[in-house]
Amino acid sequence: MSLLPSRVTRDPLCLVLVLIGAVTVLTGVCQLIAPGPILDLLSVDSTATSRHLFATVGMFMIIIGGLLIQGLLSATPPPYLLFWAGLQKFGAFALVGIGVARDLFGPLALLWPSSTWPPPCSAG
Repeated sequence: MSLLPSRVTRDPLCLVLVLIGAVTVLTGVCQLIAPGPILDLLSVDSTATSRHLFATVGMFMIIIGGLLIQGLLSATPPPYLLFWAGLQKFGAFALVGIGVARDLFGPLALLWPSSTWPPPCSAG
């Protein structure tokens, strides 16, 4: 027996999106609770300001990841859900890429889950 609705488990793309949402929530919690060690891992200067702002980003990751999961698990996912969650993921990926190109972050930052782009998922 699965904790996920069968329409999600039968659709590999929906399942991937639910997993992306879960990883986004998990990494957002890590950023919120321990921003300093994560910034160190990503080769970013860790100041009180950068840690606070990184924790704030983590809070938004929790919200967007949770929204994505809840929306995909609902009986009728809202049609705008993937647009806004995808826009957030695309924007995060683009801005992290710019940060890496400007030597603000180490290349490992490109692998951090906040910079993933979800594929489309059927709502039905």
